[in-house]
Order: sequence, then C-alpha cells, then structure tokens
Amino acid sequence: MFVRWKKRTRRRRNGWTEEGKPRHDRSLYAVLVENRRERGTVRQKVIKHLAHIGEPYLDAPAHQRYFWQRVDDHLDEMLFDPQVRGQIESKLLTVVPRPPANEEDFRAAVEAHQLAIKRRMAEQRIQVA
Repeated sequence: MFVRWKKRTRRRRNGWTEEGKPRHDRSLYAVLVENRRERGTVRQKVIKHLAHIGEPYLDAPAHQRYFWQRVDDHLDEMLFDPQVRGQIESKLLTVVPRPPANEEDFRAAVEAHQLAIKRRMAEQRIQVA
C-alpha cells in the first residue's frame, strides 16, 4: 500500500488569462492505493481517497489545515498501526507540510502568508505600470 498523487486540471468558469486563454486550476489528490496482479499485469486498486489541495494553495496554512484534517479523519477510520500510518504521513509531508498545531502560531502563519500575497500583488502592479 502506498500514496499516489493524482493531478487534475479544471477550467475555471470566469477565469481568463491576459492572453485571452482560459485559466486552469490544478489540484493534487492524495490517494491510497495497493498493487494487485490481475491476468499477468499489475493493477492499482484505490483503497481510499485521502484529501485534495489546489496547487496554488500548497503554501497556504488554511488550505494545509483543511487537507490534513481530511487526511487524519480518513486515516483514523482505517485503523492503521502507528508504523504504517507514519509512513503514509511522511509521504504526504513531502508535498503538503503540516500547518502549526498551536492556534497562535497558526494565526501568525496565516498573517505571514497574507502579507506575502499582498507583496506579490504589489510587485505585479509595479511591473505592469
């Protein structure tokens, strides 16, 4: 059993780029799969969809929190032994970091992320002007 990342692209209804092309959002889906041999070939069987997160939001603490809440809920349902659960979580951590558990640290991380977004937007306005 292992974690597989699936990428899905969906077109936004009202999103258009500056070049007039449709804007697409890409999401990452964490799926727990196992390999099975059927008729001489290896097939992957989906055991559980764990969670998803949009690629633009991988560094957003609020989205990270939602992602990990979903993962924790699904892994709690499956009753893995601690070693297997730790291996699954370590694979997920390579892509989506856990947000701070302490509420005060979490709020500070959210504020820092919002400030970084504001800076990026200001830089883009300067470059356009």
